[in-house]
Amino acid sequence: MMKWRTVVGAACAAMLSLTAFAGTAMAAPESHAHAAARTKAAAAHAENVKFEAEYENLEWYGPGKVHCVGHHQVNAARGYPGTETGGGRDVEKCKTVSGQPFEKLTGGETREHEFPGPANIWESDYFLFVKGISGVRTHDMTLTVAAKDKSFRIVAYYNEG
Repeated sequence: MMKWRTVVGAACAAMLSLTAFAGTAMAAPESHAHAAARTKAAAAHAENVKFEAEYENLEWYGPGKVHCVGHHQVNAARGYPGTETGGGRDVEKCKTVSGQPFEKLTGGETREHEFPGPANIWESDYFLFVKGISGVRTHDMTLTVAAKDKSFRIVAYYNEG
């Protein structure tokens, strides 16, 4: 019986010393205040806002409405800083509401730095439809039209306002 107590006692002592060692080797958990401050600082430099827009523009697409779903993104660390009135980038996909092909876009085409329209410009759907600010124009963009010519994807960058 004495032998059994010695074995159990030695095992308990080993476990306690391991627990004590592990506790000293582990880093202290981050405080809630520190985590909140770090999250707030990151949020001040990056944002991602989902938006939708639906409209008709005869000059750019031809007859019929387009429905667009996108994200307005601001991230100074990645090169697209922004303010409440400009900047950032829109990553957006637009498709014809009727399901008919665009008349003024060509399926499969990719355009860099220009949008097919009277002035070769793209104005932000985010700033127009969410913020109510018209005339926020892109300084750089890539437009890719789907092969069947019924949708396109645009990544557009704006100067800070």
